[in-house]
Amino acid sequence: MKIKSHLEKLNVLIQEYNSVPVPDLYKDTYSTVLKAVLAKSLDFSLFLYRNRSPKNSFFYSPFLRGLCEDLITMKFLKKHFSSDTNTVISEYMLYLMFGSINAQTMFLKKNAPLQRSVAYKEIEGMIAEKEDALKKLMEKNGLNKNKIFPSVEHMAIDSKLKPLYDFLYHATSRMVHFSPNVLLRMGWYEKDGPTVFSSDNFHSYYESFNKFYAPYLLVNLCQSFKKELNLKPDFMKEIKSIEAKFTPYVFYPELITYEEMNFKRPKDGTFERILSEIANMPDGDKMISSLESYLKENENSDLSKEHQTIAWIKNTFSTN
Repeated sequence: MKIKSHLEKLNVLIQEYNSVPVPDLYKDTYSTVLKAVLAKSLDFSLFLYRNRSPKNSFFYSPFLRGLCEDLITMKFLKKHFSSDTNTVISEYMLYLMFGSINAQTMFLKKNAPLQRSVAYKEIEGMIAEKEDALKKLMEKNGLNKNKIFPSVEHMAIDSKLKPLYDFLYHATSRMVHFSPNVLLRMGWYEKDGPTVFSSDNFHSYYESFNKFYAPYLLVNLCQSFKKELNLKPDFMKEIKSIEAKFTPYVFYPELITYEEMNFKRPKDGTFERILSEIANMPDGDKMISSLESYLKENENSDLSKEHQTIAWIKNTFSTN
């Protein structure tokens, strides 16, 4: 079964997890935000798999960073603010909102002075008040008292998600900041040119990248917060089916490709090709799971993993 089918099933099942009664909206802010994080993650994956305009994929990639930071931050808050999660989220939410109001006021004052907008005369004092409240919360919970909120990199290290954060940071930050690499990657030419620049020239790359890592993040989120979200077996069954697609034997879309470096992509050896073909079979996820169980059972064997895998392949396919 393909990832899209599992996502569609999750979209039906999520009705049980993506709502909060209005009177309870702020009783448990952490849980409410966590439900919103789940809905956002699933919605984005579904959007990518339902979207019929892959040529716009270039513009969707930066959203992966937000999903990654949601995962990292919620894990960090769960670990360090066991009794203050609701308070720290509420204070941080107000801090961000007051900052946005101030930025909006300054911008409109210069560009549209006659336009009315939400504004407070004491907005700078309100921001300072929230900064102070957040610093006290940091100190109370054993964190740096001089920080309003930990950096995402710090939280990623603490949550043991630094490699994932670094990878997606490099993939997405260069798209929202100035990057000659990304801009020149938009160029394409046939034979003698000319080189034509367009965001859809590399769209197949961005489409495959997004469709791989969006559900990858969704799986990580559900595995990390299965208990907090009270995810039932039917929901987790679909998550595990998606997770099975991310074996070490499938192709993980890269940040920098051989093709853009004008390098010839090395061919996989026979062993790697066999594993890749198995992973991409209709029941490849089940077969790979069976192989991993077999290797675990025989981890003390004198045979190499390659020879054990060959033995498993012979046994599996001769039985079938």
